[in-house]
Amino acid sequence: MATETEAPDARKPPKSFEITIDGQPYEVSEKELTAAQILGLAGKPPTEYYLVEIRGKKERISYKDDPNVRVKLHPGSKFITVSTGETPVS
Repeated sequence: MATETEAPDARKPPKSFEITIDGQPYEVSEKELTAAQILGLAGKPPTEYYLVEIRGKKERISYKDDPNVRVKLHPGSKFITVSTGETPVS
């Protein structure tokens, strides 16, 4: 009786992992996305928002000037979105 076995390199679905945008978790399987694509996950248009990556306690990387730059993602990546519009004054 012959059985089929898959090679170890057989195409498997990419593993997904969690990143955080504005404190909300999002599942992704890509290792790189553009800043604009990450904004899109959070439903924020890149014409009205820009992305800031949070690394550690103090390091912040702004993608304000280039929403098309590719951002390397890893499990636990954290981002915040910042509005480019004026802040309302009460």
